[in-house]
Amino acid sequence: MRQRALEEGKMLLIPSPRLKTGFMLLNPSEIQKKLYREAKRSKAEEAFNKLRKIISSEDLGGIERSSREFREGFKLR
Repeated sequence: MRQRALEEGKMLLIPSPRLKTGFMLLNPSEIQKKLYREAKRSKAEEAFNKLRKIISSEDLGGIERSSREFREGFKLR
């Protein structure tokens, strides 16, 4: 029933486990954003782990520094 309500875009007010922290408001749009962020993070970690197997730690450190310097070049001043 909860899943269907969320799929229909309805907000749910549900009790927390054992009512330790009262009630929780579930907003379906926020849940979607969280899932998207988690999936994105998971995919990035997977790609990074593949790179770690191919590239040495020294090379990876150089790439990280280069990336940081590149991003800093675009900061608003």
